[in-house]
Amino acid sequence: MVDNNKTQKPWHFKRGLGPEFISALKGLANEGSWFNEILGDRDLILGIRKDYLNVYVDGQSLFKIVWDSNDKEMKVTTHPKYLVDPALRKPVAFKEGRFCVSSIKAFADTYKNGETLGRMKRAARIYSGVEKEGVQKVFHANSNAVDLEIALSMTADRKETEEEPGADDRKTAKSSAKRIDIACFEEIDGKIHVCFWEAKDYSNAELWASDDTLPPVMKQILEYETRIKKYQPDII
Repeated sequence: MVDNNKTQKPWHFKRGLGPEFISALKGLANEGSWFNEILGDRDLILGIRKDYLNVYVDGQSLFKIVWDSNDKEMKVTTHPKYLVDPALRKPVAFKEGRFCVSSIKAFADTYKNGETLGRMKRAARIYSGVEKEGVQKVFHANSNAVDLEIALSMTADRKETEEEPGADDRKTAKSSAKRIDIACFEEIDGKIHVCFWEAKDYSNAELWASDDTLPPVMKQILEYETRIKKYQPDII
C-alpha cells in the first residue's frame, strides 16, 4: 500500500508562464494562426495557470494550452463536444438496424479561421448554465477582474488539468473540487486588495436554508475563506 502523505508533494497556489512559453505564444500570435484569432475575440477570456492557459467562454474551457518543458513545445487540447456541429438538427433515418449518418460530418477535424472558433463557441454555450453566463458578463463589465475559475485546492487543480472546468453547473455544485468564480483588484481605504467573488443565480437552491441551518453557499464561502488564508502569501 502506498502512503500518499509521504509520496505526494504539498500543493501550492501558483500562477505564471515561463519565458519560453511566452516566446512561443508570441510567435504563434504573430503567425495569424488560431491563437491570433483567439486573442482578437472579445467573447473569450484567457485564464493563466501554472505553465498553462485555459481559453474560456461562458465557463467552458474551449482550449487548454500547456507548455511541455521536456519537449520544449506547446500541447493544445479541447473537449470533443466542442467539435460537434451545433447545427445538426435534421432527423436521421434509421433503416434495418442502422442509423444513416455516413454522409454527415459531425466533427470539425480542421481549424478554419473565421469559421471554426465561432462554431466551437456555439457548441460550448449548449453546455453552459445561467451562472457561468453571468460570470462571463460580470468579468467583461469590470476592468479590474483578473481571473476566474480559481482553484484553491489540489483536487480542484487536478480536475482542472484533467478535465474542462465549468462543464456543468449542476455537477460542480455538488463537487468537492469547487473553484471561486472571479478574482479582482479592489481599492479599499487607499490600498489595493485581491478580492474574490462567488456568483449564484437567484434560483440556485444553495442560497436557501431551512430552520436554523446555514445556506450551503455560506458553508462554501467559509471554506473558501479558510483556503484563501492558507495560501495568502502565494496568492499575493
